[in-house]
Amino acid sequence: MNILILPTFNEEESLKVMLPNLIDKFDKVLIIDGNSTDNTAVISGEFDVLFRKQKGLGKGTGIREAWRYLIDTGMIIGTVSIIDADNTCDIMDVLRAIELIRADNLDIVIGNRLASGCPDVMPRFSCFINWLVSLVISIRIRKRLHDVQSPFWVMTAEAMKILASGVRASKFELEADMTIQSRYAKLRVIEMPIGYRERIGETKFSIGLRFRNLLVIPWLILKIRGGLRKSDENGL
Repeated sequence: MNILILPTFNEEESLKVMLPNLIDKFDKVLIIDGNSTDNTAVISGEFDVLFRKQKGLGKGTGIREAWRYLIDTGMIIGTVSIIDADNTCDIMDVLRAIELIRADNLDIVIGNRLASGCPDVMPRFSCFINWLVSLVISIRIRKRLHDVQSPFWVMTAEAMKILASGVRASKFELEADMTIQSRYAKLRVIEMPIGYRERIGETKFSIGLRFRNLLVIPWLILKIRGGLRKSDENGL
């Protein structure tokens, strides 16, 4: 079973474009909605998808609630993919990542948007912050990654269960936390170059959130240090 998770907040325009192109490519599509005030729920209801409103606030909280729902309902066989619901990621890249997981016996594939440099549709400041966060995490976990803040994650169901037990992020630090937890668990993770398009609709990633990512770095360093100490004690 291949499951796709789409976290949404006021994404009615992008869903009109995305859902017709992906609905027949996955066994289940789960939309976890951050209490949208537009017609996201109405548009979702026009397609054969699972639609759930999250109880807490933030993207991280939504993804964690989606994982818990899949675990509780037993829908955790095969692969689980996560992309933003803004049409920036190509669904064909997701299918390619699923095949890569199966062919190479991997646990997680992260989409690398920066493989050919900063995409034209990404603000240069965002690319810089991403580069800095990725560098800090890479140094601490001793594995070079280039797009730690990527919204594109494809994983096995078992890897999802492992992340669900350790990830605690509630907002946009989600992907960094997922990266750290993957290292703790010694999962087989690779990056795969992907395309990245201009989003449909207004961005949720404000200037304030971009600066907030700078403040996340000290938290990441402390979290990684604690985790690596635990890993070393366990002989990982």
